[in-house]
Amino acid sequence: MSQHFVHIPSLPKPEELSEIDGLLANAKFVDGKASATLPAQSVKNNLQLDTEGDELADIRSILGEALKTSPLFGVAALLYGRSPNAPETTLLLQAHANLFRMWSEA
Repeated sequence: MSQHFVHIPSLPKPEELSEIDGLLANAKFVDGKASATLPAQSVKNNLQLDTEGDELADIRSILGEALKTSPLFGVAALLYGRSPNAPETTLLLQAHANLFRMWSEA
């Protein structure tokens, strides 16, 4: 199965990134081995955001809202898993092209 990536400019917005940076600066990080399977524990060597803190939920909320407000993300999400030859895919690709044209002219 091939991977498809869509670059979405300015997502998240600079102010959202600043808010996330602030949350991360005050967040608690824990040993990454805590979430690793037994075989991976011997090689995993990282810190990760503590899932018990409020910061993770806040960051997920910020990113979720950013994605919901992005028309380009909406079109890309609709395309995921569709057959390239399906009629609805053709319509979605045309919508994507129109959105890209609008953004590039702005």
